[in-house]
Amino acid sequence: MTAAARPTRSEPGGRRSDRLLAAARVGVSVPLMATAPNAPPAASAGSTAYEVHDTSVLIKPYKRFVWGPMLHVLPDGASANTLTVVGTVLCQTALWSAILLPHDRFTCALIAALSFAYMCLDNLDGAQARRTGTSSPLGEFLDHWLDSFNSTAQFLTGAVTWHVLDLRGAAMVALAGVAFNATFWEQRVTGRVHFAWLGNVEGLTLATLLYAAGAVFGHDAMLRTPIAAGQPLPVLFVWLSIATCLVTAFGAVVRVRREWREFAILSAPFLALIAWVAWGDPPVLAAALIVLPLTAASGGRAIVGRVTRRPEVGPARWLLALVLVAVLACLAVRPPASTQAVVAWALVCVALAETVFDFARAMRALSPYVRDGELLAWVVPRG
Repeated sequence: MTAAARPTRSEPGGRRSDRLLAAARVGVSVPLMATAPNAPPAASAGSTAYEVHDTSVLIKPYKRFVWGPMLHVLPDGASANTLTVVGTVLCQTALWSAILLPHDRFTCALIAALSFAYMCLDNLDGAQARRTGTSSPLGEFLDHWLDSFNSTAQFLTGAVTWHVLDLRGAAMVALAGVAFNATFWEQRVTGRVHFAWLGNVEGLTLATLLYAAGAVFGHDAMLRTPIAAGQPLPVLFVWLSIATCLVTAFGAVVRVRREWREFAILSAPFLALIAWVAWGDPPVLAAALIVLPLTAASGGRAIVGRVTRRPEVGPARWLLALVLVAVLACLAVRPPASTQAVVAWALVCVALAETVFDFARAMRALSPYVRDGELLAWVVPRG
């Protein structure tokens, strides 16, 4: 992952690849367990520097046995930003494979491979940027802003693949958006990001192993075999994900201890989407898809403001209000399911349009950082 200003780390050095990976691991995580409460000083306005507190249990083994060796074979000409973009393509391909393909052994194997490759690229891009001296605000923007899509897409991929695209799946995806917003709300207010001992890497690893098990034992067999409380392993993983997203959001609130009104505004439309699925009749896939661009338009816009040094850039409040009002109106009026479907898919389109605008605006400001030979150089005019 690429960042404009590297965080302060307490982790000891070692091999050069380990030190690069340690310094570069800056990004969002949906921790499975919250870290201890803290009340750090607020970050200065307009500053892009922040600290990362990371106690992940799998990072060190991955760095030593997987990402470190990969970093050694990456050529200097491999652009870190290109790694970030390719990782996003792989993550979104996994999602749409789950949506469009039949759920069989092949699809499970494909999603497992795509998810693992995405996780590796998501943790190599910053180390590669540091190794080649190409860290930039553009890299931080791409890494963290695209995570607003990717972090929620990972949960939606699981919900679709394991046939829990119902209230449980919608709640998991929406709460993933709340957790993402909580992470960057905390970063904006305190200048710190927290990674718990079971976090994003651990969650992706477990999800990948689950998909791999579906490829080996069969998708249907995974859903028919109860493991605990009469529930199959994929469903238990969904419940665990819901719980950990709640812990993540609550942990951020406890550590920040101020500006709760802003977090409430950010969270309200996501919670309304859960209520819509529970008591309304929208297409669940559309309701869940709204979360991806809505997360980018809320927590993701904090990233835009930071990397462009425009602290006045806040969440797209008009979009948050539109989603909230539309959902509450559907719950109050109870229109036919067909009407609710139109509303849901219209919200998907409007939210996507807003995020495209945000991306274009950020890229105009950051285009001077686009380097020759990068994938982005083919589509973004140089500033």
